[in-house]
Parts: sequence; structure tokens; C-alpha cells
Amino acid sequence: MIYKLSCTDIIKNCKLCHNNGSCISCYNGTYLEGDSCKGLCGNSSNYLRYADNNSWTCTPCINNCQTCDN
Repeated sequence: MIYKLSCTDIIKNCKLCHNNGSCISCYNGTYLEGDSCKGLCGNSSNYLRYADNNSWTCTPCINNCQTCDN
């Protein structure tokens, strides 16, 4: 028997996902970082990230930023 899971069954807050379950887009209020949805953006791989409300992604700040926005 084959089961089809929704994106939210695989990744919390994922709106659209690939067949392999990796997230493509998130519901408003969460931000795509890699292949998962985050409620907040922050440090990742040594780069500070901010929540971009236009693309709903966690976007890297310029190097050496202590804080950033847009």
C-alpha cells in the first residue's frame, strides 16, 4: 500500500515540498532556511541571517554584522 503524506506531515510549517520531502516554501510567519521552515532566523554556518518578509526566507547578512535587517 502506498501512502501520500502532505508536506506538513514531513516538515512542520512547510507549504510546498519536493517529492523527497524537502521543503520549497513555508506558510507565512515562518521562513525557509535550507529545506526546513523556521519561526526565527539567526546564526547559521557562521553567518547571521535575517527574516526577509518579501521572499519568506532566512537571508544572510553581510559579513561581520552583529545585527542586520533587510
